[in-house]
Amino acid sequence: MNKLVLFTNVIFGILLLFSYYFIGKQNINKVEQLWGNIKNLERKMTIFSMILTGLLYLFVLNYLVFHTSNINQSKITNIVKYQAILILTSMLWMPLSIQYLNEKKFITKIAIILILFVVSMCALAVFYNIYKLNDKSKFKTMALIGSFMLFFHTFFLDFLNWNYNFF
Repeated sequence: MNKLVLFTNVIFGILLLFSYYFIGKQNINKVEQLWGNIKNLERKMTIFSMILTGLLYLFVLNYLVFHTSNINQSKITNIVKYQAILILTSMLWMPLSIQYLNEKKFITKIAIILILFVVSMCALAVFYNIYKLNDKSKFKTMALIGSFMLFFHTFFLDFLNWNYNFF
């Protein structure tokens, strides 16, 4: 069992979810505005994608935590670095977006766009680094599906679509 992968994803993941909950609770009147112009079916599809991405990401965790003990651990550590950057950077999105709603500063807008870009590129790096692992198992294949979905969601729905609809 890879405890570094487990620790990084569970602890940072809980911190991310708690930060969204806490900041959302403190700014309840701004939560609806965070969706921008994403409404109706498009919003439902985005929420569905969030849930599906979260569930498929469990394949990534399963693979990295339980099925990579025979793989060069420096390669796994490299993946964990991208996971940590992705999660920690994601913690900046909501407070900066709320700050932008309060005061529309150009520098805040650029920071938000860059944050979502970094998150999506880290998701791509996770996918690519899993792809490069010398392993032909079904667990790797499932992890590739989960990591690709994470990239798809963070790049197309968060970085491109959300930015377009928010700004």
